[in-house]
Amino acid sequence: MNTAKSMSQEMTLSLLLQGEVDIPETLDVVLTGIELDSRQIDAGDLFIACKGANFDGRDFVSDVIDKGAAAVLVEKGELWQEISQEKNVPIIPVEKLAFRLSKIAATFFDHPADKLNLIGITGTNGKTSICQFLAQCYTRLDHVCGTSGTLGYGVYGPEYKTLKDSPGTTPDSIAVQRIFSEMLKQQADTMVMEVSSHGLKQGRVCVNEFNTALFTNLTRDHLDYHGSMQAYGEEKLKLFTGKLLSKAIVNMDDLFSAVILKSLSRKVKSYTYSLSNQHADVYPEKIAFQRTGVVIDLVTPWGKGRLQPTLLGSFNVSNLLAVTTCVMATESEDGNFDFSSTLAAINEVSPVKGRMELIGDHPVSVVVDYAHTPDALKNALHALKEHYEGKIWCVFGCGGERDKGKRPMMAKVAEELANRLIVTDDNPRRESSSEIIQQIIGGFSDTKNVIVESDRATAIDYAVNHASEGDVVLIAGKGHEEYQDVGGNRMMFSDVKQARVSLSKRFTQAG
Repeated sequence: MNTAKSMSQEMTLSLLLQGEVDIPETLDVVLTGIELDSRQIDAGDLFIACKGANFDGRDFVSDVIDKGAAAVLVEKGELWQEISQEKNVPIIPVEKLAFRLSKIAATFFDHPADKLNLIGITGTNGKTSICQFLAQCYTRLDHVCGTSGTLGYGVYGPEYKTLKDSPGTTPDSIAVQRIFSEMLKQQADTMVMEVSSHGLKQGRVCVNEFNTALFTNLTRDHLDYHGSMQAYGEEKLKLFTGKLLSKAIVNMDDLFSAVILKSLSRKVKSYTYSLSNQHADVYPEKIAFQRTGVVIDLVTPWGKGRLQPTLLGSFNVSNLLAVTTCVMATESEDGNFDFSSTLAAINEVSPVKGRMELIGDHPVSVVVDYAHTPDALKNALHALKEHYEGKIWCVFGCGGERDKGKRPMMAKVAEELANRLIVTDDNPRRESSSEIIQQIIGGFSDTKNVIVESDRATAIDYAVNHASEGDVVLIAGKGHEEYQDVGGNRMMFSDVKQARVSLSKRFTQAG
């Protein structure tokens, strides 16, 4: 992640670690940067030598010192005294370094989150759409809104041109604080952040910094990492325990909502939303599905109103209810709050790249979505049934080096809800493509409507060219991604671009 370093940022080692470690005057040095990645080290930087998922920072201590690192932090209990004396650079042991890193990084960047209205979104599905919808709304309501998540980070701008690449949903602890600092320099007053379960478990975010926490849902994902749904849920729950938390936005349609609501401190005001439960604070009286969007008649504590966004599916209605609840709850604290203008801003939200994105307007409809879990795929296919009457074609695969248990489950969902199925590669990574596909196929009860085509471009092209007019093709799994990871190598590939090529080829030739 190449977040720009501040040229003027300086702090002494003793001040940075005040309250954590006592630094003798003889070891105190001036730091001009802080880094986890040895490749990003500049002269004067502090290097954090932590063990990561793929690399161990401790293996690069000598290298970073040779590059000019001013000091190094290591986990307490490790012996570095000999190297420290040999290189004449302080190597400081810190107990539970990885989990203290967020606090240390916040100190280095002068606690930027304290100057932002910080909103964290957690849940299995919906984080990215809600994050971008919120940014659109707050921008229209005259806020300068920063975002950080799967699509990247930056101050919200037209068509996301201002977003910079980010590795994964929640960046590392140092990058998070650097992003907050960068957003402040761009005059942001509000920051909306996707908070993953990995980020929470690894302490990449400091839960004590969030003012508002929003929960979407809890369904099967990342069990290869967390081990169980209980452990997965416990990580999500951490976001609702922060000391500065004043508002919790919770989806009552998910059973885990009861756990969250019960856990909240008395000082936290809870707001709930639901597609069907009229005991929620925000819910729809009526929903009408149309070919290019929905009409929603809303009930809220702040008034009733109508939304007509160009979004597809019930789950996007749920996402919009979350956005409405969050925006109304935060904006109503302002003395100039106006329900009608706030509702108008929400009504203008546009689809997020790669999230139920309708590609052009053709006799065969093609929708690209990031759905890569059984629940997300079910939601996407249900959404298409709500909007379209023709046959549903589903092109999908499963990522390599990820939860293998969900592969047959994805097949079962696709078989139940789609009419024609094409199993293809997703991001096989370093796993065998054929083995992944076989594990998916094992979930089908009947393969008569199943086609296997491992080449993703060919699979998309086949679906677009064999679907009848009035049919809809769902290309699921990769959404906004501009690459395909095969054998650990990222090759340029976009579902959206391939869909446009296939559609143009079919209907231009037909014309």
